[in-house]
Amino acid sequence: MENNGGYNARIAQEERYWGEFEAEANRRGVPWWCDLRRATKLTKVISGWMYDPAMEMILRGNYKAKLIEIASGVKGNALDLGCGAGWLSLELARRGMQVDGFEISDTRLNIARGYLRNNIFKEGFGSINYQIEDINKVSLKKNNYESVASWDTLHHIPEAERVIREIYESLKPHGYFIFYDHIGLSKRNKMVIRMLRIPFAILSILRKILEGSKTKADLNPVPDGPGENAISPFEDITQEEMIEAAKRFFAIETLKTQLCFAGALANELIPLPDTIKYPLARLFKFIDDALIRTRILRGEYVFVIARKS
Repeated sequence: MENNGGYNARIAQEERYWGEFEAEANRRGVPWWCDLRRATKLTKVISGWMYDPAMEMILRGNYKAKLIEIASGVKGNALDLGCGAGWLSLELARRGMQVDGFEISDTRLNIARGYLRNNIFKEGFGSINYQIEDINKVSLKKNNYESVASWDTLHHIPEAERVIREIYESLKPHGYFIFYDHIGLSKRNKMVIRMLRIPFAILSILRKILEGSKTKADLNPVPDGPGENAISPFEDITQEEMIEAAKRFFAIETLKTQLCFAGALANELIPLPDTIKYPLARLFKFIDDALIRTRILRGEYVFVIARKS
C-alpha cells in the first residue's frame, strides 16, 4: 500500500465522494442501492442505467437474488462488506440474519440508518449493526460469520488478498463468501461495444437534427458523483486479482462473468420510452448471456460463490 500520507488523502477523498454521491442520489428519489423493495426511478440519470431499478433488475436482478439466497441460507451472523447505503444489509436482515454492515462513508451510513428506521418489512426481521470501517485495514473477528457478502466493493480495495484472507478467517467452517464485482472490459469487448454503438450514434445525430439542439433535461446523464468528471479515487484499482485471491483461500462453487456488452449499451437506451427500452434491454441480456455461455466474450462483472472448507 502507498505511504500513509498519500493513502490517507485518497481514502478521505473516497469517503467524501461517496457521501456526496449518496446525498445527490437521494434528492432524486429512492435509489435501489438504498432499498431494493421501495426503489423508484430517479428523476435524473445518476450512475448511468442504474438510476432505473427496472433496468437494474433486468440486467443484474438474477445475481442479486442468488447472492441473497446463499448469504441468508444458514441463519445467524452475516457481514455485508462495503454495505454502502444498505440495500443488501436490509435484504439479509429481512430474511432473519444478524447483519454487520461496514462502510467508509459516514454520510452513506446515516442514510442507511434512515432506511432501516423506515423499514416496513418487519416480519422475521433480524438486526443490522452499521459501522464505519476502512475495509482496506479491517480486522474481522475470527470464526464469527455464517456468510460474508459483497456487492461491487472489492474493485475499490488495493489489498484485496489481505481482505479476502480476513474474510476467510472470519467465517465459520463451511461458511460462504459470495461476491459480485467489476473486473473491467477486455480489449475484445471494447471493440465489439464500439461497433455496436455506431447505430446509436447515428440515431442520436438524426434525433438532434430533427429536434434541434434542445434535449430534455431529465434525459441528460450527469457524472457518477458530484462535480465535473467526478470519480472514486479507488475505482477499479483491483480487478481479476480478486478472483485469484479467492481461489487461493476458498473452494469455488460458482464463478460466472456477466454483461459483456449489455451493461455498456444500456446507457444508450436511456432516452428511449420504457415500452421500447425494457424489451431491448431483455434482448441485449439474452444475447449477452449467450456470448458468455459460448465463451465468445467474457463479462465485465464476476459473480463468485466461495466456501470455506
